[in-house]
Amino acid sequence: MPKHLPNILSFSRIPLSILLLFLVNYSAWFVAVYVFTGLTDVLDGQLARKHGRCTDFGAKLDGFADLLFMLCCLVIVFGLQQLHRYFSIYVLVALAVIVALKIFNLLFGRIKFRVWSAMHTKANQLTALPFFFVVPVLVVTGAVTMWLNVILMLLLLTVFVANAEETLILLRSKEYDANTTSIFAMNKCEEKEVTAA
Repeated sequence: MPKHLPNILSFSRIPLSILLLFLVNYSAWFVAVYVFTGLTDVLDGQLARKHGRCTDFGAKLDGFADLLFMLCCLVIVFGLQQLHRYFSIYVLVALAVIVALKIFNLLFGRIKFRVWSAMHTKANQLTALPFFFVVPVLVVTGAVTMWLNVILMLLLLTVFVANAEETLILLRSKEYDANTTSIFAMNKCEEKEVTAA
């Protein structure tokens, strides 16, 4: 495997995320680019861990690319809201809160541990997948209904909980570990350390 392939995949997510903003009216192209952008997010970390290519720069690049992708999705959803009066303002507020929490986690990790925080918790991985499908469904169907708003709010709630868990892990951790799976796993490790002492 080429040495820099994980970083190339992470970096490609930056222009691809921006390109999505211009493809909203071309649903087939939007879906193709959107899916490819999502695949880069899945593959970069997996390849880096599998082949021992994890670096501090790669983690920073991945975190920045993820944040930009999320911001572009926020802009797209906001643009759709302008077209559909039934789109709940609560969805937009929830998206803004999640983005703000993600930015807080990045900055807090940078201040406390001197790294850009990009944790791979199980909650982050599980919530990302269903949420990932919402934006293309909105773009392709253009159907913004009450039920879709309810589904969006439920998905956003799970994403918020996952990011809040990441915040708790960062607050409680003495050392940064991007591969902490959950707050419960962290508690078990702390209990073992206390028992061993």
